[in-house]
Amino acid sequence: MIFPLSFVLWLPEEHPGYRSKNDIARDELIRLKSECDKKGFGPGETEFLSDSAYCVQKVIKAAQNAGLRIITKPADTHKSEYGSEKLTPKEIIGKITGLQWKYLCPRHCYQRVRVRHHVYGSVVLTIRRRRLKNGKIRLSGNSCCKSGFLNNIN
Repeated sequence: MIFPLSFVLWLPEEHPGYRSKNDIARDELIRLKSECDKKGFGPGETEFLSDSAYCVQKVIKAAQNAGLRIITKPADTHKSEYGSEKLTPKEIIGKITGLQWKYLCPRHCYQRVRVRHHVYGSVVLTIRRRRLKNGKIRLSGNSCCKSGFLNNIN
């Protein structure tokens, strides 16, 4: 099941009742955890999928506390430890382009790389490689963090 969340902010930042989208997302994740606890079940293999706008500590920590698998598109300013270096996702992509790629479907391949984020701990960066119709290759990355998933990556 997919529950798309969309927030529209009606109040200006100067208003005393103003809340940011990240505050609203955090509160919704806390509410989800509370409802799951009341009903006596966990989120299972539920994923929290977002872009880099929600990749802030208060939202990610709330998603981790709720037991969700977190999948985000990391901003290029987020550095993680890869080997002995601290690199951005774009720099990591540049280092692994020469490795053997896993086949996903025609014209699509991927790599999974385990990196360490200074706040979120062990994270899997999934890099996708697509061959476009014009022959150019496009690389993009997502990161995923949840301990059970991290132990089962190839």
